[in-house]
Amino acid sequence: MIDDAPAHVMGAWIRGGIRAEDGNRERSEMAKHRWAFIFLLCASIAIPAVAASSDPLVAHRALYRITLASAAAAAVSSVVDAKGSMFYRFADACDGWTVENRTLIRFRYVEENDSNTVFTLSSWESKDGLRLRFRARHERDGEVVERLKGEADLRGNGGNGTAHFDQPQEMDIPLPAGTSFPTAHMHELIEAARQGDIVLNRLMFDGSGPNDPFEVNAVINGPITALPSRSPIQGLGESPRWLAHLAFFPLSSRGTEPDFEVDILFRADGIAEFVRQDLGDITLEFTLDEIELLPETAC
Repeated sequence: MIDDAPAHVMGAWIRGGIRAEDGNRERSEMAKHRWAFIFLLCASIAIPAVAASSDPLVAHRALYRITLASAAAAAVSSVVDAKGSMFYRFADACDGWTVENRTLIRFRYVEENDSNTVFTLSSWESKDGLRLRFRARHERDGEVVERLKGEADLRGNGGNGTAHFDQPQEMDIPLPAGTSFPTAHMHELIEAARQGDIVLNRLMFDGSGPNDPFEVNAVINGPITALPSRSPIQGLGESPRWLAHLAFFPLSSRGTEPDFEVDILFRADGIAEFVRQDLGDITLEFTLDEIELLPETAC
């Protein structure tokens, strides 16, 4: 059972949805934006263990500092500043991988009052990558804007499937053959990086809304050796690192421009050191500030 919006941990890679509502103000921080993974999406942040890998998965809790990297001109975006934090937990639940995420951002606008936004997400994904349960909530200035709850199943590796939403309204979404869930997608990304592949194109469903699934086009650079390791992870030992650029195209629109883009610096042990998310009007950066390793699960 996944608790509703756990408050003790944090996204994203990152998954969950930030969506456009009304007016340019909401569009600035919400249109085109989802946490996935991210961090990677959260999934973008957590990468499952690979049997053939020399680097095991590291279950951990992490704190990321959120800052505004850039904003479009006032005629396009009314956001002048953004600060916040993302609390993230990735753990082994024996029968699957769990992600818990709580993201808090304070947006400052040109001519309006500051706005406090909170996103919470919890998910469970089976280790065979065929089942996903998810629950998310978006609050703005203390009021609930949106709730998401549902589950999805795939009919075997590479098969099609169905996603069922209980919230915001009951609906079923067909998932094309070849769809991956977030942790499985990151599994594919890290294996591609290990093999030296430069490009990886996949379909991915993360439960962040009815516009899913996404076509995710990834360009991988690395291993990265020139950039210094972020200080909070020093002491965890050496690990290969890669820098990936991911562009997310919703299949429902078939547009030529991505819905949003994410850059992520990640280690082979499943720890994301840095994430930059381009939402079009604004770009946010997530910098790893604190990390705590979790004890191994006795399964």
